[in-house]
Amino acid sequence: ERLIQRATPIGVAHRDVERGDVGNAPVAAATPGAALVVPPPITYRPHLDPQLVITGALSNPQLERVCYAGQRHSQRLTTGARAAYVLGDGTGFGKGRALAGMIIDNYNQERRRTLWLSISNQLLESTRRDLKDLNASHIALNQLNDWEVNEDLSFGNGVIFCSYNTLIAKSKISSKTRMQQLIDWLGDDGLVIFDECQRAQHALATAQGEATQTGTAVLDLQDHAARPNLRFVYSSATSVVEVEHMCYMDRLGLWGPGTSFPSGFKEFMSEIEAGGLGALEMVTRSMKAFGM
Repeated sequence: ERLIQRATPIGVAHRDVERGDVGNAPVAAATPGAALVVPPPITYRPHLDPQLVITGALSNPQLERVCYAGQRHSQRLTTGARAAYVLGDGTGFGKGRALAGMIIDNYNQERRRTLWLSISNQLLESTRRDLKDLNASHIALNQLNDWEVNEDLSFGNGVIFCSYNTLIAKSKISSKTRMQQLIDWLGDDGLVIFDECQRAQHALATAQGEATQTGTAVLDLQDHAARPNLRFVYSSATSVVEVEHMCYMDRLGLWGPGTSFPSGFKEFMSEIEAGGLGALEMVTRSMKAFGM
């Protein structure tokens, strides 16, 4: 059974959050059935400056996403690892702003290290703009490529931006890897954002080919036993087309010990694929019902 822990706010939350009603946010690729599902009440109180909402810098739907992310991160899967959150709204929603809100929420609770993974280092300036727009220019932002793989990161608290290609890079003169470099820096309970997370969708070896290095690395980073306290967010405007492409979402709690698919993802995939579109819609509805 999931354990939900209420956070203690350092500021006054928007009054609609207290009611569990923060506007009708768009749902990515929502079917008519999924649109009828009511998400769980919001019990999490974000640690944000209320002026961000009052002035409209953070919209009600974006605030809702921040709340649900914090709520999911307060839950534990049966493995003991933290649950993850999916930010799956379409293009134009302002996912970058919502993600920046999550960074600030964690930063204000002394969790001051965030790894932001994306498809290109060129997106760093967009991230910087979103933090600035939420009055968080004081949160430092750097690229991992500013350090060699053999160096210890001299960067303290803040956000490290890293591309998926950089994540899988290794040293040519030692056994050091970018992955271990980031793990050492993140600490015990840092925030990890998988932006454009569909890049990791080939994390499962199938008859069509082997698992990609990126997919394997994203799964390794989420290891339940080794890194149970890290907080993960999957962000993408791209809908899941094949069930097998969900493999990297290992912190959803949809498969594994204590679920309806205790043997793991392959059992989940087999059953859902056999059930066709109806089964996939049930998965979507369950995710919304649990606030994923």
